[in-house]
Amino acid sequence: MKLSEFDNVLKINYVIKCNSDVFVGSGLNRILGNPEEIIEFEERTKSMNPRQLSMVIDKRDFVPINLPNYFLTSDGGEKYFIPGSTIKGLSRSRMEMNSIDPKCFIVQDGRVKKESTRHRNLFNLTKARYQTNTSCWICKLYGSTNRNIGRSKINFSDAVMHDGEMKQVVFKDLGTDKYIVFKEGTTLRGRITMYGLSKRQEALILQSLGMIVKHTRLVGYSKYRIKEDQDGNQIELGSVQFKLRKIQRYEANKFGHYDKVLPDLSKLRTNDEIKKAYTDARKTFKEEMKTYLKLSEDVISFDEASMVERGGLRE
Repeated sequence: MKLSEFDNVLKINYVIKCNSDVFVGSGLNRILGNPEEIIEFEERTKSMNPRQLSMVIDKRDFVPINLPNYFLTSDGGEKYFIPGSTIKGLSRSRMEMNSIDPKCFIVQDGRVKKESTRHRNLFNLTKARYQTNTSCWICKLYGSTNRNIGRSKINFSDAVMHDGEMKQVVFKDLGTDKYIVFKEGTTLRGRITMYGLSKRQEALILQSLGMIVKHTRLVGYSKYRIKEDQDGNQIELGSVQFKLRKIQRYEANKFGHYDKVLPDLSKLRTNDEIKKAYTDARKTFKEEMKTYLKLSEDVISFDEASMVERGGLRE
């Protein structure tokens, strides 16, 4: 994707605050136990499928630890994050849930024999709609494997843990498996870059994550259900709040280069100057985006009360 193809680029830096514990699994795990036994165990079971493996683990003293996504830092530590693909999926799903116009309902080669009641209610589906060469406006915005649509013009970075801590949880209904979760109050930071979108489209994308008119969003494992730990304590999972942190807009000039049209806050010197500039920029930008959200009510309705009724949010 070449920048010169677009007349403007918008970069949004945001913060995610965990209003509850959050677990977005990586599909990876570790096993606690005697090191030598673990090596022998992993070698012997590496060809087993997950169900076979779980049956063997139940008969041993090893305890699986389910891991969130992480990368190794220069000092050998671990930095946890929520993948950009998860954030993109959250945004896209919310757009599809609240779209007034028909949208694509994509199934895997017709193999789905039974529709989920929750899925049908959330997406207001009366019957399955299969993706054809004429894709919906949301596919055109977020990208599609349909060759007539192509790739997305929106890039979602990973949201990396900035402040807070992880904790281990054992859920009562899942045996002895341990889960490493983002603890309530933890914050993560990420970025969304939009290439050549209209301001209406920008406003819709940001509100899909609850950034313009403040609303919580649900993400990750067991976000619709209250779980219990081994001690019988109730654990709410997946509730997060997205907040704007920094806005940068670039527009192409007649020479094909990009000029920054919002203040470069890095040039400010004192903390008070920086804080005021950030606050003013966010306030002005949000008011502008609210105007464009109003203009988009013909295609989408971010009705939070309706989402609660349909099971897409907890009250």
